[in-house]
Amino acid sequence: MNDNKIYVGGQFTTAGGNAAFSIAMWDGTTWHPLGKGINQANNFVAIATVYSLLGSPDGLYAGGQFTHAGDKYSNMIAHYSDFTTGVELINTQNPEDFSLSQNYPNPFNPSTKIQFALPKESFTKLEIFNAIGEKVSTLVSENLSAGIYEYEWNAKELSSGIYFYRLITDKFSGIKKMILLR
Repeated sequence: MNDNKIYVGGQFTTAGGNAAFSIAMWDGTTWHPLGKGINQANNFVAIATVYSLLGSPDGLYAGGQFTHAGDKYSNMIAHYSDFTTGVELINTQNPEDFSLSQNYPNPFNPSTKIQFALPKESFTKLEIFNAIGEKVSTLVSENLSAGIYEYEWNAKELSSGIYFYRLITDKFSGIKKMILLR
């Protein structure tokens, strides 16, 4: 990994005011959670702890005292691979309205960019779903300031097909379709 970011693990539930269960990333400006973080069964997080982190070309490995990484069973070790680009603020001017743009390129292989605009600070979720409506990834789940954002999503571990991405804030919800073509 060579993305000029700092990754931390420990026994915490927030990082910089954002929900980040035991694992987080600092991009030089803001703390970001890694997915849904690390937790114990039944979302009990009081004793979930990350003891070690290892960066590699294919992502980040976390070891510690936990049973789940996000929604997946993970007995004391987890691998994060689809987070290295993260959400990037590309324009700080306040847009007039909430919006979700069409991803580009589309069709794509294996990565694409998703852009959205927030006219005011909002808790923001950006999620990916497969053609039958199953959530395959949560790209953003945090409070973001007003501005125009871009997320580069890498779908290298998914098969060809139609996918949907959804942006949800307290005042807006939008869905767009995209095609992964191998």
